[in-house]
Amino acid sequence: MIHLKLHKYPRTVQTAGGASTLIGGTVNDIITKTCTKCGENKPATLEFFYKNGEGVHSHCKTCVAVVNKAWIAANPERALATSKAWYGINHERVSVRAKALRVANPERANAASNAWKLANPERVKAKGKAYRAANPERTAAVSKAWSDANRELRTNTNKAWYKANRERVNAIALVWREANRERTAAASRAWLDANRERNDATHKAWRAGNPEKINEARRRRRARKNSAPTEPYTTQQILDIYGADCHICLEPIDIDAPRGTRYSGWELGLHLDHVIPLSKGGTDLIDNIRPAHGLCNVSKGDRTRHRKGITNATV
Repeated sequence: MIHLKLHKYPRTVQTAGGASTLIGGTVNDIITKTCTKCGENKPATLEFFYKNGEGVHSHCKTCVAVVNKAWIAANPERALATSKAWYGINHERVSVRAKALRVANPERANAASNAWKLANPERVKAKGKAYRAANPERTAAVSKAWSDANRELRTNTNKAWYKANRERVNAIALVWREANRERTAAASRAWLDANRERNDATHKAWRAGNPEKINEARRRRRARKNSAPTEPYTTQQILDIYGADCHICLEPIDIDAPRGTRYSGWELGLHLDHVIPLSKGGTDLIDNIRPAHGLCNVSKGDRTRHRKGITNATV
């Protein structure tokens, strides 16, 4: 091992492994040293040589790196164990050095971090889960601070995730509601009390946009009330099967006329009539449903016969 002291006065230093020469003759002159591995003459400074006692190493840093890389490749398990042991003993030193490196090279540090995360997703997930479990309060505080600072981004991200995972969200929500019935009911009541006008407006808009669903729900409720068999069907299905003529008076129905009796012109509008009324043992099945004028249906009431129409569900 060669030891070399740096002097501030001009001189030539001879060593056993090679010549070390001082160039120039001022206080700032640099001593050079010949690497015993590659034979190159380099400045004998810590930029090119590792420190060794009061001097520097006989091999330059480049050669040391090559030797170390070859040894690690030949002894991976031993190298890993040695590295782990050293990091365990010098944890604080490593942390300080890593922090300084990140501060000095933020872009390089971020790129290296992202590359590692992409290569180790399972490990990242496990590490994050363990950290959150060990630091719940700190995690909640950081999450809340981020959400408050990125409200719009958080909202858009959540909407996109819910849209892409609708079935999973519904399944999770159903399980949670089943397990927390009282809490769900209390939360629902509290929300309705605080948002009554908003709730009414939402329901009104939904009813206006979904008349078919409302009529279907009413029909099913009536059928259940009369213990009648029922099945799902739509107005368009009935029209496709039986046409758009009233089954009672046999005249055409104005499909565009209003159906509610409180609106002008409802008399010629479309109603779906149970040929055999539910109260008389009829069913809420397609073969017992016929299109009718609003006025014809109301006039027929719970009778099975009226005017020129059919008299039973089998016709």
